[in-house]
Amino acid sequence: AIPIGVIIAFSTVIGIVLGAIALFLYLIAVYLGQIAAGLLVGKMILGRFDVQESTQALFGVFALGYFIIRLFRFIPVAGHLIFIAAAAFGLGAVFVTVVEKRKKASKEN
Repeated sequence: AIPIGVIIAFSTVIGIVLGAIALFLYLIAVYLGQIAAGLLVGKMILGRFDVQESTQALFGVFALGYFIIRLFRFIPVAGHLIFIAAAAFGLGAVFVTVVEKRKKASKEN
């Protein structure tokens, strides 16, 4: 699951530092993707109920979705695939959101 570039970077002296930084950023990105996926799963489950749009409700929706994703990790083989899919989907969602906000900000200026 570690990108090939990080492994290659660790094979050189200068690349050790760059590889460590890249690995750290990769791990942050993976868990950031899981946060977005947990929020999406929680909204899908609680979307049928009348949930107010407050900070506490949003945190509760996220906690439920993240808990469900973490429960799926206990499935022996499929759990890792679900983890990878949730992280990739969530990271893609974060990327699309950032790009859309930048486009909207550039149109306003």
